[in-house]
Amino acid sequence: MGMTALAVTSPYAVAPRLKNPAQALWTELRFAPEPVDELDLLVAAVGHCEDARPTRGATLKLLETLLGRWVSARLVDVVDGKPPRYSLERNCLNMASPPLLPAPTRRNPLPRRNQRQRLWSAMRVLRSFDLTTLIIAAEANPRSARDMIDVLERGGWLVRTADGWSTAAARRWGPLAPTWSRGHDDGHPVVRVTDNRDGTLITLRGRRGPRRERPASRPSDGGVS
Repeated sequence: MGMTALAVTSPYAVAPRLKNPAQALWTELRFAPEPVDELDLLVAAVGHCEDARPTRGATLKLLETLLGRWVSARLVDVVDGKPPRYSLERNCLNMASPPLLPAPTRRNPLPRRNQRQRLWSAMRVLRSFDLTTLIIAAEANPRSARDMIDVLERGGWLVRTADGWSTAAARRWGPLAPTWSRGHDDGHPVVRVTDNRDGTLITLRGRRGPRRERPASRPSDGGVS
């Protein structure tokens, strides 16, 4: 990936203003020669400002939040694709710094970062992974990770590869993990999945557990107990 932020003062020193996450992300978008996908964009920006938060992961999360707010404010355009790509709106290209946005007037729609959301976010960043890598990245337990992989694979978000799974599947990925619940339909177990990107409802046939064999009854000897 080529360097797109032109405000670097030397090969070894980052311009002080790029240590601000918003400025780093804006500059990467402004000088990108073409629309750039989210992972490449965030990795390039965090290279300038990774010390802005206590951990690199926290800085990446801040950058992801900023990108989402700019998309909502129509400062950044999203180019559909797999993965989607981002670029500044044309009327923003002459702006050296991002405009200040008003504080949100309603509650943040993003859910609490529970285990399911951590797994989803880790998959989005990794793109290709095996079970062990995913568990470590998301700090999740193996059973929950396997259960989520099963639902996402059957729902069209994941495709199996030789080494694990890939997000290069038919269904598009948004910032929010899908939600699902288990129930029955005409006596059959089902999983009802909601795609929180557009509200699409998907119904999957549930997995039946192994049937328990009933012990064979002893033949009657004709006696009366």
